[in-house]
Parts: sequence; structure tokens; C-alpha cells
Amino acid sequence: RVHGGGKSVREMRANEKRKLRAKLKDTDDSGSEPGFWSNTATSGVEDEKKIPNKQNTKDNTNADDEIMGIGDSNQKVVQPKVEPKKRKWGDLLVRASWSVVMVFGFFGLILAGHIFVFGVVILVQSALYSEISALRKDVEKEKKMPFVNFNRWYFFVVFMVLAHGRSLRPQVQEFLLSNGFPPGFYTTHEFICFVLYSLGIVNFVLTLRKGHFGYCFEMFVWTHMTLLLVILQTSWLGANIFSGMIWFVIPAFSVVVNDITAYLFGRAFGRTPLIAISPKKTWEGFIGATVATILIGFLMATIFSEYQHMVCPKKTFDFRSTTCEPSTVFQYVDYQVPFYITRFTGWSTVTLKPVQLHGIALASFASIIGPFGGFFASGIKRALKKKDFGDIIPGHGGLTDRFDCQILMGAFAFFYCRTFVFSSIDVDTIVNSVMKMKLEDQLQVYEGIVENLKALGHIA
Repeated sequence: RVHGGGKSVREMRANEKRKLRAKLKDTDDSGSEPGFWSNTATSGVEDEKKIPNKQNTKDNTNADDEIMGIGDSNQKVVQPKVEPKKRKWGDLLVRASWSVVMVFGFFGLILAGHIFVFGVVILVQSALYSEISALRKDVEKEKKMPFVNFNRWYFFVVFMVLAHGRSLRPQVQEFLLSNGFPPGFYTTHEFICFVLYSLGIVNFVLTLRKGHFGYCFEMFVWTHMTLLLVILQTSWLGANIFSGMIWFVIPAFSVVVNDITAYLFGRAFGRTPLIAISPKKTWEGFIGATVATILIGFLMATIFSEYQHMVCPKKTFDFRSTTCEPSTVFQYVDYQVPFYITRFTGWSTVTLKPVQLHGIALASFASIIGPFGGFFASGIKRALKKKDFGDIIPGHGGLTDRFDCQILMGAFAFFYCRTFVFSSIDVDTIVNSVMKMKLEDQLQVYEGIVENLKALGHIA
């Protein structure tokens, strides 16, 4: 009811309609000008506009009343559309199911061996390149210029041969020597790749079409940026795999753990937004995930370091299992505890495996810096007004949506291991370097080693 009155809105509207009808009737009875309310020349059109009939008035009144929430009980009230809970739970179930499939598939690949994991990395690189290339691809234009797509994948193949050939140098050399290639053949690898790249530039220029110069050069730049930012960094994953599976598993699974725990901590405790480009991320989720990921990284290093399949490097391209004598990185060492910690704990030394400390370092990067790879990918999607990079994984989008953080993490693991884990030159590295030399140079190295050993008295 209206404030201060005794009548409801419906009663007031009904009174207004009765007064209007009475006024119209009085006007018609008094002989008013025929064309004022009812003009026969308009065939009753204006009559319908100016005098709403009873049914229309009722319908309009009911519509207004429904909006105000005072309609009849037998009238349908307009309600805002709300997404059904079943659909939300269904989407969550699909996402969770595929997450479980990917986790178990990941560990299944690890057990299958180095070659299978490396093969999957090649497939993932191809999928990432395809998804990111498609973001700027104009299908209609490329129907008129088929060489644009050819050039795109030509540069991809050349770049893959160059990048993996460099990062897997010992394995490639062994493969070439075991298949009858001359010892110095590998030294031409980079030169051959450069010649192939130069031929790609020539082909690109020859296939330019008038009226489409802008699009062709846009695709050329987009292709090379994708190769540098995505393919180059993921190519180092191969080196991580063959250096010892543990150097691939700890970084990769740390990213997965961080992603999951950030979601759980964010849902449970999230209050403070972390970054504007990703509104759902919170400081609480970020901090909680960092602590959880570091703990899991330490545990993974402890457990995986007990298995030769995880710690032994793979020196050949074959499907045989690897065996080795674990290096000192995987053996317990006594570390001196700083005096200010000893003062409170009473511990003067602590026994740890170096790999456990490396696990903490890798997990720290995965939880603190790694998420910014995902934020970077989110920025690209927002700039291009895309929800996902693809739809190959139900509930997750494209492969790029799942591997955005892995790209940066894989590159960090490569340089970290080369700097702090494999910092000393091992025997295999020296032998591979000698095998790249010409035969006379190899003999000279041999004679030099023999002479030095004789001088030291180690051989007669």
C-alpha cells in the first residue's frame, strides 16, 4: 500500500481507469467532434493507439504489477535467469575428471621412459604453436595465399631442429656416430639450419602478394615471436629430460601443485586481490600455495632421488632403461648450520641430499615467479578478447591454457641445472668434445694425455 494512504496501487489504477471511461462516454454523448477520438479515415489505427482496450490495459497493468512484485497470484512473475546449480557442478566435475586424467597420464609417461616423454613434448610444442598461431590467423585471406601457412610451419621445423639439436648435443652426436655419419658431421648442424632459414626468407619474399603485404609481415612477426617466446623455451625441456628425469618431473609437477593449492587456499581463505589482470587470484591463495609447493618440492626430491630411473641421465636415443652410479647430488651430505640457528635449535650440522635443496629452489621459482607466466598468457587473451587459447581439453581450454606456466618453468630449470647442478665438466662432455675434432686432433689430445700421465708417474 502507498505510504500514508489506505488504498493499494491496484485500487488507485482501477479508479483512474473508471474515470477515464466515464470521461470518454460523456464526450461521445455530448456530440463532440467525430474526428477527435475516432477518425474513420485512419481505419481505427489512432483509436487503438489512444484508447487501449480492456484486454491491453489488463495486460499492461499486469506486466507493470509483475515488475513491481504485486501481480495476481495466477500470473507468472518475471525472474532473472540464474545458471542452474547442476550445470555448475557438471562443469566442475568435467574439469576435475580431466585433471585426474592428466595427472595419472603424466606419471604414466614418466614410467614409460625418456623417449616417450620427449615425444609428448614434441607434440605439445606443435599444439602450442598451432593454438597461438591461430589467434591472428585469417582463414579467408590465407585461402588466397596458401604459402603463408607453409612458411609458418617451415620456420617451425627449422627452429625445432636447431633448438633441440643444440640442447641435446651429446645424444645427437652419439646417434649420428652410431648410424655411420662421419665424426665431424654434427659440426655442420648449425650451419645447415642457418642455410635452411635463409631459404625460408627467400621463399617468404617470393610469395608476397600485392594488397596483402601488411598481413604477410604481420604473420611473419607473429610467427617469430611465437618461436622465440614459446618454442625456444620449451625446447630446453628435452635437455632436462635426458639429463635425468627428476630435473623434468620436479619443475613440471611443482607447477601443477602450485596451481591446485592456489585454487584451494584461494577458495578457503581468499580475500585480498593479487593482480588486476587475473581478478580471481588472491594473496592468501598465492602465499598458501607457495608454502605448500615448497614442501611438496622437498618431498619429491627426497622420494624420487631413490630411483635410478629418475636420477640417471639418458645418453642415447633408445628405449632401454637407464642405470648408473648416482652422483653426489643424490647422496647425503653434512651441512654446517649457521651459528644464529644453532643458538636456538642446538643443531650444529644437518644431513641432507643436495637434490633436496635443489628441489626447494625449483619449487620456490614455480610458486613465486612461475604464476606470472600464466598472468602473461591471461594478458594476451584479454588483449585479443579470447576466453581460451583452444578447446582441446574439456573444461580446461587449450593446451596453452594448461602449459603457460610450464614454459617459463622449463627454461628456468634448464639454466638452473646448468649453473648449479652440472657446473663441473664431466667425462662424457670431454669425450664428446674430443669426438667432434678431426682424427689428427684427436690423436694429438691422446698423446698429450699420455705424456702428462707419464710425467705424473701414473703410467710407465
